[in-house]
Amino acid sequence: MCMKNKKKRVKSKVDKKPLNYKMIGAILILSVLVFLKLSPVALNKTLNVLFTNDCDYTLMIEDIKKTVRFYTLGQRVFNLPVNDVITSPFGERIDPVTNTPAMHLGIDINAPLNTEVFASEEGVVTRVEENEYYGKFIMIDHGRNFATLYGHLSLQKVKCGDRVDKDTVIALSGSSGKSTGPHLHFEIRKEGEHQNPEDYLK
Repeated sequence: MCMKNKKKRVKSKVDKKPLNYKMIGAILILSVLVFLKLSPVALNKTLNVLFTNDCDYTLMIEDIKKTVRFYTLGQRVFNLPVNDVITSPFGERIDPVTNTPAMHLGIDINAPLNTEVFASEEGVVTRVEENEYYGKFIMIDHGRNFATLYGHLSLQKVKCGDRVDKDTVIALSGSSGKSTGPHLHFEIRKEGEHQNPEDYLK
């Protein structure tokens, strides 16, 4: 009798329905994405992928890692918009125009006149303007509270509302505004605060 009872108990465990791991995974993943303020379009896309039979969780996890990287200082997620050397870093320096100490809010990259300038990351163009300091400049919103600025341009090749990616030529470099010669001034901002671009550049 004891043996039979034991067998029945074992059988009852085996007969239990397996956990719905796909549902649990979906809840966990979506919780992370909602916490990181992912856009509704991206959330809908994630839901559609999660509930297909051929859902690749490995690729999905990699996608989440890319999203999380934007929230971690030091993770390199932006490309250098011009493939050249950095000539002036972020931080305190002697202003080359006024010859007085000043905070440099971005980095300067060597760029001969009319060098092609690429978007550092995919996003939406929010400003295409000109002022006394930056000269001709462009700002791009990358989502997740990040934005980039490209200054001292000779030609702006995009307009507000344009969607761009890393292969998009957005401008040609120049020396407009407060500048001593042709180069690209590049800024990264997080929640409106200036960041050291070198902490984020690949």
